[in-house]
Amino acid sequence: MYPSCKQVFPCTEKAFEVPLDLKKRKKERKKERKKLMYKVLNRPALTHASKTWTLSKTNERQLSLFERKVLRCILGAKQENETWQKRHNYELYEAFNEPNIVNPLTSNGH
Repeated sequence: MYPSCKQVFPCTEKAFEVPLDLKKRKKERKKERKKLMYKVLNRPALTHASKTWTLSKTNERQLSLFERKVLRCILGAKQENETWQKRHNYELYEAFNEPNIVNPLTSNGH
């Protein structure tokens, strides 16, 4: 039988272990990429030709609801004291660092 890699190269196992902080950084970069994709691609597609829209309160709520759903998917839940909790709306907007999608649509510049 052929010897296993562990027998031939005993240090290989340690060489391929990924440090925990590297995993966290990779996860954060992934979140940042998703936020950027939403900001650059999805948001402009949602608000295309918004200057000609007549927004009712129902439409505003639907747009805000959709945006919060997307942000919850991107940002995920938060862990506090070994329990997972969903993020509140204000926490989503704080983490996103952008105004609500409805704010630019409702301000008419007058």
